[in-house]
Amino acid sequence: MEYLPGPENIADTLSRLIPDSPDFTINVADSYIRFVAENAAPCTVPIQEIEKSSAHDTELEMVRDAVKSGRLKELPKDYRKVGTELTILGKLILRGTRLVIPKSLRARVLDLAHEGHQRVVKTKQRIRSKVWWPGIDNELNGNVKFAMGVS
Repeated sequence: MEYLPGPENIADTLSRLIPDSPDFTINVADSYIRFVAENAAPCTVPIQEIEKSSAHDTELEMVRDAVKSGRLKELPKDYRKVGTELTILGKLILRGTRLVIPKSLRARVLDLAHEGHQRVVKTKQRIRSKVWWPGIDNELNGNVKFAMGVS
C-alpha cells in the first residue's frame, strides 16, 4: 500500500466532483412532500385552487403558524390530536399523505366524490385516502349516505 495525496489519488476523484455550493443541494424531503401534495389533490380540484383557498382560510392560517413555530399546543382544538402529522408546503397543509382541505372547498370535494356512483364504502375510502379535515368522518357518514339514497 502506498499513500498518495488527494489530488493524485484516483479513488478520491468522485468526492471532488460534487460542488460545495448551496445551490446544488436538493432537499429530498421538500421534493417528496410536493409530490405527495400534487398526487393527493382531487382530480377535479386543481392544487392551485386548494392552495389559493388555503391561503385565505383563517383556521388554516392559525394551523400553519402553529406548525411552523413548533407550538403545537396553539393549534385549533380539532387539529391538536394530529398536530405531529401535519406538514406545511407553501400555503398547503398535509396530514401525512393527505391534503387538508379548506372550509370553502369541503362541500365541493364531497360532491365531486359522488360522481363515480360507487358504493358508500368505496366513496369514503377514496375521499379518506386523498384528503382530510376535522370532522370528515361525520360529514362522510351523513353526506355520502344521503347522496347515495341510503338511509
